Amino acid sequence: MGLLPHPNRARDSAAIRGSAAAVAAILERRGVRTQLLEVPGAPPVVFGSIETPGASRTIIFYAHYDGQPVDPKEWTAPPWQPVVRDGPLAGGGTVVALPEKGPVNPEWRV
Repeated sequence: MGLLPHPNRARDSAAIRGSAAAVAAILERRGVRTQLLEVPGAPPVVFGSIETPGASRTIIFYAHYDGQPVDPKEWTAPPWQPVVRDGPLAGGGTVVALPEKGPVNPEWRV
């Protein structure tokens, strides 16, 4: 859960830069060449590529990593301190430990 503990409020440029660096590091550990694309006054875009000689197609994945402001009083656990629950909170889901390896129950929630 290396990315989840990073605060990602869209208007907090320092936190967003930290999240961008974390996204780039995660991709690089998996062999993706990355760079930050920047425009003044906007959060950086993490661009990654894997060059494949002779490839005849391009696949693009898009995701955003910035979030909305939070009110910690509305959370059952501190924001950016991830916990895993065995079901929806409204359904009585309780905190469980994420296993080091092995199957993950599809009903679990982060």
